[in-house]
Amino acid sequence: MKFLLSIILIFSLMSSPLLTFFVISKNVYGDGLFMEQLSASLGDRKADLLIKMNPPIVTTETIKDLGQKPTVEFKLFDSKTNQTFKEVTYFITVQKDGKTLLSDWFFNPDGDLLIEMQPRNQSKISVYGELDPILNAYAVEGSPVVASGPIFLDGGLYHFIVRIVTVDYSLFNLAR
Repeated sequence: MKFLLSIILIFSLMSSPLLTFFVISKNVYGDGLFMEQLSASLGDRKADLLIKMNPPIVTTETIKDLGQKPTVEFKLFDSKTNQTFKEVTYFITVQKDGKTLLSDWFFNPDGDLLIEMQPRNQSKISVYGELDPILNAYAVEGSPVVASGPIFLDGGLYHFIVRIVTVDYSLFNLAR
């Protein structure tokens, strides 16, 4: 049984340490099997979000028989320069059949986010990683964050809603 992903990106970015919000709000939608690259403008930069599933095909059999632990990679970069944006704060929601399985904050000073999915028979996804007390976000550096719960246990369409909250500046800097 193959799994399908539907990925939605909503840019809602903060622009300065004075908590002033600029009016760039861009919705970008995509439906991909295992990978999607979505684009939006960010001032004079072109911001692309790559969302990629590894391995590309996840089945109930490979999860149960091989102990496969699929990962989902989120990479925000300027496609004009191919440079990854730094200090990215993500708010990610995962839904299936209208039910929210995950809704949480993630931050990486290096920009990229990798979430290892561990399918478990429980009602919601639990995230394991270092929770930053100021940001109240899972701070990711180096290794993936682990999300354990009812994802990829059953075939069907999983919706990933990704909100990019900060780029080039963290909420930690805003809190100082």
